[in-house]
Amino acid sequence: MSKVFRGFSVLLLAVSVAAFAIEETKIPLPFAFVPCKGTYVLCYYAKCKLNNDGTASCGCRLFNDKNSFSLIEINNIFPESLKKETLDKCPNGLASCPSGDAPICQTMQNSLMSTFSSGDPVYHYEGAMACGTGKYANCMTALCEDKVAFDGSPITCTCRVRESEFEIAKTKNNDCKLPSGMVWSGNPPLK
Repeated sequence: MSKVFRGFSVLLLAVSVAAFAIEETKIPLPFAFVPCKGTYVLCYYAKCKLNNDGTASCGCRLFNDKNSFSLIEINNIFPESLKKETLDKCPNGLASCPSGDAPICQTMQNSLMSTFSSGDPVYHYEGAMACGTGKYANCMTALCEDKVAFDGSPITCTCRVRESEFEIAKTKNNDCKLPSGMVWSGNPPLK
């Protein structure tokens, strides 16, 4: 499969089944993401260790291909100033910035940042699993370090912890409950 086709396949997959809330921006669902091209970190499948400062340390994977595409959900861009800059340039999300020219993309290309993709070929994306209300690590646009995580994963990302309804990656072995002091990397459910 060509890299361009794979990038657009990931884009279509995420638009059709990814579970990120869009109510803040009021951008229609298919356009609530912006695609970015380049190296990225994926935390979507991560278990995370709670820190004492409202964050969690997550063991994530590096996808080091400058020609690959990943997706960033506009509502979850952090800091707020970069979210506003991206919304100003891309008021209709994907429809406004279909080719990786959103302001958040330049930030991603200059740092190790967690975004979203199916995780192919490392992971087999099976969709999302609802977990009800609880704590989870929101890793969208989290900054990451090239250092081995607590669980042996090659990259450590520090993600914001939120408490609300959430979803996690659906796999054969996932259970919403983790031992004390641990949370899943997750995201708000699709509304």
